[in-house]
Amino acid sequence: MYFSVIIIKWPNDSLAPRLTKLLTGEAREAFARMNASNSVHYDLLKKAILARFDLTADAYWKKFQACRTYPDETFVEWVFRSSKYFDRWIGSAKIIITSCLNL
Repeated sequence: MYFSVIIIKWPNDSLAPRLTKLLTGEAREAFARMNASNSVHYDLLKKAILARFDLTADAYWKKFQACRTYPDETFVEWVFRSSKYFDRWIGSAKIIITSCLNL
């Protein structure tokens, strides 16, 4: 569905009604709890579903902060996993990084 949306370039106002037909489980519950006026807006629907699955900036920050190595995990694997949490936190918080440190 995601790739066809990019190719077809559907406007955001037509995405929510199309997506609601495909929702199941907890995503469907998040949609059902929304106001009728808000449920037709894609951005509000996306925000409600992400919040339902606890995929918010705060949740990723907590995962990043609590990220510790597993007993059978290498350092490289831990760095990959923790950097994934960091990237998702930065992306969902809409933080713009303007420069990087050169170490």
